[in-house]
Amino acid sequence: MKKELIRIITTNPLEIKRITTEALAFISDCAQCDGDIFRIRLCILEALANSYAHGNQQIEDKKIMVKVSIEGKKIEIYIRDEGKGIELAQALTCDFPDWDEEGGRGIPILKAYCDEVCWAEESGEVRLTFELDSQ
Repeated sequence: MKKELIRIITTNPLEIKRITTEALAFISDCAQCDGDIFRIRLCILEALANSYAHGNQQIEDKKIMVKVSIEGKKIEIYIRDEGKGIELAQALTCDFPDWDEEGGRGIPILKAYCDEVCWAEESGEVRLTFELDSQ
């Protein structure tokens, strides 16, 4: 049976922290994911940080939608902001920056820790997919 959590938050660091906590609690209640919780948390935070900084450009009036969908061993997390989205070529070829760079780790972290990452063309939506190891 499919279970879903949908929330819309403002572009605010406190809201990002709150929704991350709520999403992880929902995921933990619905699925056996102890071995996967670190990577799920890391990816939610990175995707929300990108929505906050790049998509909505820290404008607090703009919204971020978070949807968590769980079915069997599969978790899908959709995060959509009010930005224009990312150039897919950039997303697909983005690699970890040099150690002394201060930014640029978000997309490589998503690609490394999610089982699948899909960016919607011409919108600020990303889908993070996780196949659970334990269950």
